[in-house]
Amino acid sequence: MPKTTANQSAINPPRESANWCGWTLGVLFFALCATHIANGAGHFYPEPSWLAGAFVVVGFAASIAALSPPLPLVSVIMAAGIAGGIGGILVAFSAATGYPLGPMEFTLAAGPRIANLLPWWMPMVWASIALSSRGTARFLLQGQRQHPQHGYQVILASTGLAVFANILFAHFGTHSDRYWRHDLAGSLFHSSGHVFHLVIQVAITALLLDKYPGERPSNPRPALVWVCIAAIFALGWLTG
Repeated sequence: MPKTTANQSAINPPRESANWCGWTLGVLFFALCATHIANGAGHFYPEPSWLAGAFVVVGFAASIAALSPPLPLVSVIMAAGIAGGIGGILVAFSAATGYPLGPMEFTLAAGPRIANLLPWWMPMVWASIALSSRGTARFLLQGQRQHPQHGYQVILASTGLAVFANILFAHFGTHSDRYWRHDLAGSLFHSSGHVFHLVIQVAITALLLDKYPGERPSNPRPALVWVCIAAIFALGWLTG
């Protein structure tokens, strides 16, 4: 039986615990979303005030855990910080000045706000959309890894998925003035928002590059998270 060398160990780091964590959080997020969607359709019980917050926090953790193997966890967390920071700054500036996403007036349902401008959960939503979109694009384009333009393909696909999820988010957030009001419904999917999703995907690329050579098994966990996020926004918009 061939021995495992130090170099081979460095190239193939242990991933079992990270995989287990990623799947656990992904399944938990799926169960939370399924319960929320079922209750929205059947109204089986009054929705507790903490449910929306739990959805955001668990989704954020699941989007990070889904990408962490084989990517270093620290790099994924830093990418989440960049994505959430850019999104949070954009929303805060828009709430204060009306630019670049248009004026936004948050309702009481949005919860506590940072500096009376930014809902505490908004950066986590932007980060979750960015990371899950990136991982889903990598999963869908797994067979194109040898293509010379694979990196650009992933960035463009990630941006498209993020824009689509954000369109649903904007409709969800403004439907019946749920979380914010705006003169033009769906302010966050204004054309300027599309550009910033591209900026985010470019900004986090260096952190989300696979530093280890060789073939990697497909990772469907980010796709599970992305589908859950899109479903909760779409059904919440249509049934809310």
